[in-house]
Amino acid sequence: MAELEENKISLAKKKIIYDKNLKGKKISKEKEIEKELNFIYKEGGQMPNMAKLDHKKRNRFKSLIILIIVLLVILGVSVLGFLTFQPKSKFSGEKVNLEIKAPFNASSGERIDYEIKITNREVASLTKVELSVYLPAGFIFENSSLMSKIKQPGATNPNPNIKIWLLDDIFSQQTQSLTITGKLIAQLNVKQPISATLSYYPANFNSEFQKNVSFSTEIPDSLADFELEYPSQTANSEVASFILKIKNKSPDTEINNLRAELNYPAEFTLLESQSIQPDKKNPIVKEKTNPLDVQKTWDIEKLLPEQEWQIKFNGKFDVKESKNLEFSIKLKLKGPTEDYLDQKETKYNIEIIKGDLLATLIVNGSSQNKTVNFGDTLNFLLSLENKSHKTLGDIKVRFVLDSPLLDWSTLIDKNNGAFQDNQILWTKEQIEQLGLMIPEGEIEIPLQINLKNYDASRKYKDEDLKVKSFFESQINKINNQDAQVIVQSNTLINELNTDLGLSAQIKYFADNNETIGTGPLPPIVGQLTSYKVFLNLTNSLHEINNVKVQIKLPDYVTYQGKEKVSTGNLVLGEQNQLIWQISRIPNTVKESTAEFEIAITPIMSDANKILTLISEITAQVTDSQTQAVITKTISGLTTNLESDNLGKNKGVVQTQ
Repeated sequence: MAELEENKISLAKKKIIYDKNLKGKKISKEKEIEKELNFIYKEGGQMPNMAKLDHKKRNRFKSLIILIIVLLVILGVSVLGFLTFQPKSKFSGEKVNLEIKAPFNASSGERIDYEIKITNREVASLTKVELSVYLPAGFIFENSSLMSKIKQPGATNPNPNIKIWLLDDIFSQQTQSLTITGKLIAQLNVKQPISATLSYYPANFNSEFQKNVSFSTEIPDSLADFELEYPSQTANSEVASFILKIKNKSPDTEINNLRAELNYPAEFTLLESQSIQPDKKNPIVKEKTNPLDVQKTWDIEKLLPEQEWQIKFNGKFDVKESKNLEFSIKLKLKGPTEDYLDQKETKYNIEIIKGDLLATLIVNGSSQNKTVNFGDTLNFLLSLENKSHKTLGDIKVRFVLDSPLLDWSTLIDKNNGAFQDNQILWTKEQIEQLGLMIPEGEIEIPLQINLKNYDASRKYKDEDLKVKSFFESQINKINNQDAQVIVQSNTLINELNTDLGLSAQIKYFADNNETIGTGPLPPIVGQLTSYKVFLNLTNSLHEINNVKVQIKLPDYVTYQGKEKVSTGNLVLGEQNQLIWQISRIPNTVKESTAEFEIAITPIMSDANKILTLISEITAQVTDSQTQAVITKTISGLTTNLESDNLGKNKGVVQTQ
């Protein structure tokens, strides 16, 4: 009842009116209030005595709990709203990396790998990933590590050298790799570019992002090479013979669709040619022509690794007077299309002698200018042929050798010619045949001498680094009549190659006796022992290019990595072979180094044996001055560690 009364009073009070224009001043009077109260209570009888009403106490603890709950709800709604409606973080794509790994240099016809790596370091995953690769024009595609995912270009993209791969989603902090394998065929000294475009959608994004990367490989040389054996001099109207040797330089890659083209002067008549496929047992004559059907282009369908194909041809010259004539040989390789790409062209000069005596100088089996190395032995052969129908008598031969690098103390001359001032003279006193040469008669004079070894303390001039040689023959009688005819041989200039050096060491202990290997020494069956390998290339005379060092490891040797090179790249290739490749080394860089780790875990059959750790190391470089390919080889590095002072002779595998 008291609560009802209290509600009635509250209702009455709500009838009080304030005038806002009078700034809160009450506009009703007490009588008006009283009149209203009487009206409210007239149904109940009498006005209640307000002083005697009982007031119910409020529960303050309950109100506090309710207030706290309300505040927590408001706070939760605010946090949820912040998380739900806050602006999304921006995706830049800067942490998505696309890279191409490929050789800086490759030989035309070589099989190479392109490794394309995608790394996502963004927070969001990459979806709808598409990788478009624009392969070099001379690349013949063979296979890829994700071959099953290839999407062939449609009619709008008919280029066969554009390949498209559809990739799975790449999650945050994930890397995806694609390896493409094929042969690269191109003209020499022309860069072969490859590029790739990565297209993707970040997770929860509707926009497409792209990333581009490109790489170029230099083509300094070709797997296909050739040399021509030919006479530097020949008599007019005599049959001259030639042998063209075409070789595949690669130890593991087959060459297909080669073409050799011969160009010769109008004064030469090609009589016969035959193409011979080499075989260790029985060479096969593949084709033979006759004078009525002589060709000067030869196609080779297949040339196996390190195989040599020979093309023999001959012909005659017809000149009115002695003169030099030029031949040229061009070797081509068929590319991805029907076009044949030039690989090498060489021009040759031949002296045609219209006279009585043919004089030819040969060194180390060649009448051409060949490069030589410090310390080489030079084997000379002086050849004289009487091409006339006359007798030639009282002939004197003077041989001239010009080079400060000749070691005259090593001279071997079985005919004991008179030596003076870098010249050797032979007469009929030393060689009886020089007294009288009958028609078609021949005389050969052999000679041997060594080149000095390289002296690092000496400063060499350019003119010092070559050997010039020739000889003159003076005919004093023709048909027993006095005469004085001088015939000079061809002149040979043999340039010296740069002083390339290659060394290798395998160690368990460093020079300061610090342990750099791991595991037991000597090695023990069933336990892993690791070693450190150190390679060293030295050079100072000429700049060298296309440096390639191949390290062949036995199958039981594992590559442990931890490589460190002063220049170039060191990678593990096929057949457990390491390749250290350097584009160029200037002659100002005297030393280039590489190091890495290898390991073995011997098995029981290895017990009590010394194991080979490196089968062979071959360094091949091109001398930029002489253009010669120089090769150095080291073989048979074992667990005996010959270059390790502390680890030496601890190579026999133990059982425990």
